[in-house]
Amino acid sequence: MRIIGFIVVILALIGLWIGGWHYAADRLAIGVQDFKQNLGRSRQQIECENQRIEGFPFRIGIFCDRTFYSGERSGIAFEGGVLRSAAHFYQPGKAILEFESPAIVTLPEGAPIDVDWQSLRASLKVGFSGPEQFSIHGQDLMLSARNVEPGKAILPEFQFHMRRFDEDAVDTALTLNNFKPADAANGRLPVFSLSSVVRLDNIYDDLLKTKNLLGIAQTKGIGGEIQSFEFRPQSGGVLEVRGPVSISAAGRLSGKFQVSFSELEKLAQVISKMFPESEPFLAPIASVVPIFSKPSTDGRLTIPVTAKNGALSIGGIPIGTLPSLY
Repeated sequence: MRIIGFIVVILALIGLWIGGWHYAADRLAIGVQDFKQNLGRSRQQIECENQRIEGFPFRIGIFCDRTFYSGERSGIAFEGGVLRSAAHFYQPGKAILEFESPAIVTLPEGAPIDVDWQSLRASLKVGFSGPEQFSIHGQDLMLSARNVEPGKAILPEFQFHMRRFDEDAVDTALTLNNFKPADAANGRLPVFSLSSVVRLDNIYDDLLKTKNLLGIAQTKGIGGEIQSFEFRPQSGGVLEVRGPVSISAAGRLSGKFQVSFSELEKLAQVISKMFPESEPFLAPIASVVPIFSKPSTDGRLTIPVTAKNGALSIGGIPIGTLPSLY
């Protein structure tokens, strides 16, 4: 009798597990549909071709044969291949996503970009009040704009992280390692690395509702703090920026920054190649650097730069006006 009772208990537990998994799968499918509808209200569309829920018995996730996204306001579109996702049944609030190469990315007023990669994975952590963390990590990416010369850009590694901070702020971090633009081969653009850590204030609820950072910026502006921004050309020099920042709905930059750099001449050459419109600023900056800069222990020079609605100044001396950022 004890053996029979034990078997009955085991079968009952198995039945409960199977029923629980299928219930969770149904709830996940409903959640995905609600997510699509919410995106549609903000004029965004996402599609999952041959969508299915898999992973039984210990995992659960969404699988797509192809994925599609388009945002009417942002002008960004994405068309990719297989998407696999998985969350452990005992930890449903954390999911891992994996994307198979290749994809086509379209940016506002730009030619479609063909993107290939060796590895592209993302992770998402969701709490009771909404998403808490999001990360994406890519390796060995190759990008080429259609009908545009020269050839492919190469990005050995990139990372992007976003997490909720306090009630309505978001921390973001971006890393590009040894990015080789398509123009690097002919010397027009440099190979460079870039990293940034930026906090955005009073934005979490709006992001949760609209899923559109550019749309929020163009509607009400954005603000926060550049905790670290570092630009390292392979040819030499380092540029680092820190300080509070805001961008108006019209795309005008304001803030008070501490700008540190080394090898100014090399940096100026690189920046002028990347942004030819910046050349009018470079000569005034070079002329006031000896006056206002402070040397640091690592050999870098630091100057205070103020931006007010796009107008830049160093120590009260105007050096030029930046164009609208969007």
